[in-house]
Amino acid sequence: MKQPVYNYKIYKSTEETFSQTVDALLSAVAESGNGKPVRFVFFGKPTSNEEYVAQKREIVEKVALRYETARPTCSYVAQPPMDADTVLEVTYLVDFDALNLSYKETDDGTPYVVVESEGYKEVIVGGVADDPINHTVREQSKNVFVKVGKLLARENVQASDIVRQWNYIERITDFDGDYQHYQCFNDIRTYFYSRYEWKNGYPAATGIGVTLGGVYLDFNIVVGSAAELVPLDNKLQIPAHDYSQRVLLGVEDKYMKEKTTPKFERGKAVFTDDFKISYISGTAAIRGELSQVSDDVLVQTRTTLHNIAYLVSRENLLKAGVKSCPEHVKYLMLRAYIKHVEDLDTVKKYMENYCPLVEISYLYADVCREELLIEIEGIAEYN
Repeated sequence: MKQPVYNYKIYKSTEETFSQTVDALLSAVAESGNGKPVRFVFFGKPTSNEEYVAQKREIVEKVALRYETARPTCSYVAQPPMDADTVLEVTYLVDFDALNLSYKETDDGTPYVVVESEGYKEVIVGGVADDPINHTVREQSKNVFVKVGKLLARENVQASDIVRQWNYIERITDFDGDYQHYQCFNDIRTYFYSRYEWKNGYPAATGIGVTLGGVYLDFNIVVGSAAELVPLDNKLQIPAHDYSQRVLLGVEDKYMKEKTTPKFERGKAVFTDDFKISYISGTAAIRGELSQVSDDVLVQTRTTLHNIAYLVSRENLLKAGVKSCPEHVKYLMLRAYIKHVEDLDTVKKYMENYCPLVEISYLYADVCREELLIEIEGIAEYN
């Protein structure tokens, strides 16, 4: 039996109202013929958490109406698109007739998708969230990971089976008193992860700021003998989970002996007979564990893309232990998180020259360190 093959597409729209924009994006998906959608990630520009909650509800309702019995996962990310009003990233499943698909919901009604074939199971989850209006970042982080734990138990999988995770954190570099939002999240993540054995490395992951919406997670789980799963280091960068205390901000959690490190790998290779990809974690202009400080966004962009190019190279995958890696690598899609609106034209011109024909989202977002102006993530394919 075949393993799943995915296609990725980015849609951008500017309509008169938010409702019309969502309708236009969903209509574009329906007319595309690219495959069966299994994940929707919307990016928008809400102006308050109340508006974020209302817009997210509208998205979820519209998706549910169009996909009554086969509903994709659905996330709404408050990262204002820089070249559209609303952006929709879609993950399509190709040649799905040979696969077993299950469309499920968590206890609180969050949809997720299970894709299975012989020796392979993938769980695709999006929009695991808490109350962004009444709870602090610390409280939200705790509650979100409780929900993750329940889903893992329901599917009889482990947190250590997560291959890719997206961590969206409202005002990521802000502080609540002495506690930085990102450090609060990292401490809660470390506590949750400590219950599991990580024999195959942590997930590839992105921890990135959002303007609104609190704390919310998307992730993919892969298990089974048909998949080769390999964590990827980068000789240019110290693994994030090995960072020293000097680059972690705020004060330690009272239950921790020290500030905990971000628990993710620089990337993760997921290889089957039919589909060979590397998930690229959120990557910035960091060498070793220190930021390559420059106020020139072009310098930071070049360093970031150089870091990524080595990470996904055949040389690096073979060094990491991937059994057989084809010669050719290409990017399937990228996201560029940009801190300053005025830097868009410079970044866009350089990236579209560097990797023409690649699907790219350009999003306004805070990066996890104040001095960093851009962060880039994506997916690379080998053939």
